[in-house]
Amino acid sequence: MSQISHWKLRPEIWQQVFESLIDSLNKVGKNRRDLLISFLLTPTEKVMIAKRMAAALLLEKGASYQDIYQSVHLSPSTIASIKNRLEENEKYRQLVKGLLSIRRIDDFFSKLAREFVKLGTYGKGNKFWREIKRDLDREARSKIL
Repeated sequence: MSQISHWKLRPEIWQQVFESLIDSLNKVGKNRRDLLISFLLTPTEKVMIAKRMAAALLLEKGASYQDIYQSVHLSPSTIASIKNRLEENEKYRQLVKGLLSIRRIDDFFSKLAREFVKLGTYGKGNKFWREIKRDLDREARSKIL
């Protein structure tokens, strides 16, 4: 886990720095944005952000804690924290729903689901993956027809 300095920024300074970061990410192209993120974040920080985002998306799609733990390798307490944030703040939930509507993210989760379905749908908590497999099979049949 990343260490945080005990020296806190004044709220107005923190706000300016954060807004500057967001503006920078919005104004640069994809290649430069990737470079900026690589400059600012360690590989571990990038992985943790991606895992938390994946957990939020999976929670919104109805995945259980066990499914998320097995696929994303986050602790149950982290998953619970993310779920609580989604439940407590409707704006967060709407944001995640909006992200799910982005085709590239939906394609990623379809590929991820296909990989997990290949592992089998056995044991505890298998209802979620059986339903995913059924949906994927229907989607594949509809593309053929």
